[in-house]
Amino acid sequence: MSQIKFNTTFYVILGVTFLIGIIVFEAFQQLFYIQRFNIGNTDAISLLELFKGQSYRWGTWLVLTPFLWLFTKKKSIKTIFSAVDLLQYMAVILVLSFVAILLISLLNIILFNDSFDELLSNYLPYFLFQKGLIFLMAYTGLAAISYQYLINKKLQIKVQELVDVKNDNIGLYKKLKNKIEDSSKVLNIKIGNKHKIIPITTICWIESDDYCVKIHTNDAISYSMRSTLKSLEDKLKDNSFLRVHRNALVNMKMAKEIDLSNSPKLILSDLSEITISKSKIKSVKDFLS
Repeated sequence: MSQIKFNTTFYVILGVTFLIGIIVFEAFQQLFYIQRFNIGNTDAISLLELFKGQSYRWGTWLVLTPFLWLFTKKKSIKTIFSAVDLLQYMAVILVLSFVAILLISLLNIILFNDSFDELLSNYLPYFLFQKGLIFLMAYTGLAAISYQYLINKKLQIKVQELVDVKNDNIGLYKKLKNKIEDSSKVLNIKIGNKHKIIPITTICWIESDDYCVKIHTNDAISYSMRSTLKSLEDKLKDNSFLRVHRNALVNMKMAKEIDLSNSPKLILSDLSEITISKSKIKSVKDFLS
């Protein structure tokens, strides 16, 4: 099941839709009460005027939202949301709601040229009753949406970091894989306290020698190695090496010609002659064909 990704545009559209919706709702609600209870001059009051009044009140509410955003951003850094954080959120929302209502009250006094004495006796109680609860709910909703957005953004950053780590590991795996593949192109032989690195391309053939093998190279030098012919056959099978006898493993790139006389043998570029067992003649022919 695919997961919905909420980007910044989604949250902006959600917030604007919510704000416009609540302004329109309150304008219609106010008009209904005015007409229903014959408050004031109902003929002189239009929906547009009520919409403007609600717009500047909610505009005042909107002006204070950056403070809630900054507080939410600070809280989203924490990994655990505690009861103390919840109480702090409630306190901030209460303060912002009261400040918004206080500013609206002061703005109305200025617009209607009323006395500031009416702030406590008239405007503040009126707007506390009219806007207090809905401002609290609006700030609470905004806090929840903001917190969800910031947490989601934080998770997206974590996911991207994991993707980057995965890509780095894939790159490291490829490098190691190449090194491992390159290591199969050489043989590491211990000679005394030293190690001799022999490129596979320089090996003519390998013969079994009791519990060891003897590696013959194209510079006419042989090296003994503690291993079995079978294990080397498995390691070198993808590098043109073919088992032509129970005691011989040949680099077929070094094969010069094949002699199928009474004693079949393979002649290499260094003129070495390697006996071919009867059971391996067909494999040698198929390889050389």
